[in-house]
Amino acid sequence: MSRPPKEMPPGRRPTGGPDRRPGDRPQPPASASWTRMLPWLLILLLIGVFTITNVLSPGSGGAKELTFTKFRAEVNAGRVNKV
Repeated sequence: MSRPPKEMPPGRRPTGGPDRRPGDRPQPPASASWTRMLPWLLILLLIGVFTITNVLSPGSGGAKELTFTKFRAEVNAGRVNKV
């Protein structure tokens, strides 16, 4: 039988150990959780800004509600300068 090597090759860690059990996953650093959520938080912030500006903005800004028949009558009378 061959003997196990005294040192592991680079990039490999032994499974188990005094502070780890085999099969345990290493815990990610605490800062990784907020960095993963940052894009979603930015998207929610943008949606919130657009929603608030639409709610707080004034109505149609002086435009009138007009049926197509009335619009045609105004055009034929020559009272429409710009569409």
